[in-house]
Amino acid sequence: MIEPVQNIEAERSLIASVLSRRIDFMDVGHVTALDFHKEGHRRIWQAIGWLDENGHPIGIVGVTTRLRKDGGIKEAGGAVEITKLAGEGVAKEEALHHADLVLDASRRRGVIAEAGTIIQAARSGDVAAAVEAGTAQMMELQAPTHDGVFTAKESGQQVFASVEATREGGGLAHLGLKTGVASYDRRCNHGIGVLPGNAMFLAARSGIGKTAFALELIAHAAVGIGTPPDMARTDYITLEMSHAELTMRALSRKSGIKLADIIRGELDDEALSELLEATVWWMKTGVRIVDKAGFTPQDLGAHIWKAARQGVQFFVVDHMHEMVRGPGQERLSDTEFYGRIAKMIKALAKRLQVRVLCLAQCNREAEGVKPQLSHLRGSGGIEEAADMVTFLHRDRAEPMTTVICAKNRNGMTGDDVMFFDGTIQKFRTPSAAEIQMMIDQKGGQAWPV
Repeated sequence: MIEPVQNIEAERSLIASVLSRRIDFMDVGHVTALDFHKEGHRRIWQAIGWLDENGHPIGIVGVTTRLRKDGGIKEAGGAVEITKLAGEGVAKEEALHHADLVLDASRRRGVIAEAGTIIQAARSGDVAAAVEAGTAQMMELQAPTHDGVFTAKESGQQVFASVEATREGGGLAHLGLKTGVASYDRRCNHGIGVLPGNAMFLAARSGIGKTAFALELIAHAAVGIGTPPDMARTDYITLEMSHAELTMRALSRKSGIKLADIIRGELDDEALSELLEATVWWMKTGVRIVDKAGFTPQDLGAHIWKAARQGVQFFVVDHMHEMVRGPGQERLSDTEFYGRIAKMIKALAKRLQVRVLCLAQCNREAEGVKPQLSHLRGSGGIEEAADMVTFLHRDRAEPMTTVICAKNRNGMTGDDVMFFDGTIQKFRTPSAAEIQMMIDQKGGQAWPV
C-alpha cells in the first residue's frame, strides 16, 4: 500500500502557532481544513475558523468548547491533546513556512488523486475528454487554495486596507502596471493602470498595427510607482511572427530607423550605432519572446501557468486567432472555440494574479467602418470575459488612428487619437497642431472618426 503524502509535523506546528497566538489566523487563513491530512487537525482548524469568523478570541477554551458542540472533540484527541498542542507553537516566520508545507502536501495528494481519475477516463477510450479535463483539474490543483469564499469581514478588511494604502501611495497604485501610453493608462482602472487579474483584448483588421501597438504598450511597461518603477517581466507569445521579425519591429520603433532599412541592412555607421543602442535597450527590458507555432489553448494555459510561477507579470498573446484546436475541439464553432479561449485567459489572469493582453482579429465586416464589439471573431465569449476591449481604426492611407475603448469594466469607454508611423512601427500621441492639420485636410471633419 502506498503511503499517502502528508506532513503531520507541519500540521501540528501550524495549528499550535495559531492557538498560542504566535501568528494571527488571518495570516494563514488561505489554508483550509481540507488541506490537513489528519482528521483531528481538520476538526481543530474548522473550529479555529469558526471562532475567527464570529469574532471570538482564538484559544484552547474556545476551540474545545466549539469542538464539543459540533461533536468533533474525540477526533481532535480531547482537551488534553489540544492543550498539549498549544504549547508547540513556533515563531511567525517558521509558522508561515509550515503553512506552505501543509499546502504543498495537500496539492500533491490532489494531483495523485486526479491522476487516477484521468487514467480511468483515458482507459474508457475518451482521450479528448481526459486531456481537456486533466488540464483544467491540474491547473485548479496548482492554484492558490483559498476556496474563493470571503466573509464580509475578510472582504471589508482587505478593501479598506487597500484603499487606505492607495491613499498613501501604495495599495492598488502600487500594483498598477503603466504602459507609458497615457491615453491607454488613463482608461485602465480609472488611471491606476493594469491590475493583476485583468484580461484585455486589442483588435483590428489586418495591417492596422496591432503588433506595433502591443509593442508600444510593453516598451515601458512597469509595475508600481517607485522611482524608477520596476519594469514588468513580460512574455510576448508570438504565434504569427518569428522572434526576429518581432524584435526588428521593436528596434525600429526605438531607434527611429526605418524597418525596411533594418531588414535590408541598409545602414550607415551612424544608423548602425543607433541600432546598437536600441538593441542594448531591448536586451535590458523584462521581455521574453515565446516563438512557437501550433499553440493550442492547452499549450497557452500551461505556459501562462508555468511562467506566472516563475515571476512573469504581463503576457501578450499575438494573436488568439492563430491558435489551433486541440483534442476534442475540432467540432466547436468559431464562436465557441474563441469564447472558450477568452474565458480561459480571464480565469488564468484572475487565478494567477497576472495581466494578459490578447490580440485579436476583426471580421471582414469591420473593413472601412468603425469597429464595434460585434466585429470580433467569436465576439460573444470574448466580450463576456474581457475586462477591457480596445479597437484600432484608421484609413490605411492616413496615419491618424482612432483607439476605441469599446468595453471597460473598470473605467471609461471612449475614443482617443494616436499617430502611427508605419515606417518605424511607432505609435505616439499627436500634437494639437497635427490634429488640426488632419481636420483641415479632411475639410473640417472632426477627429476621431
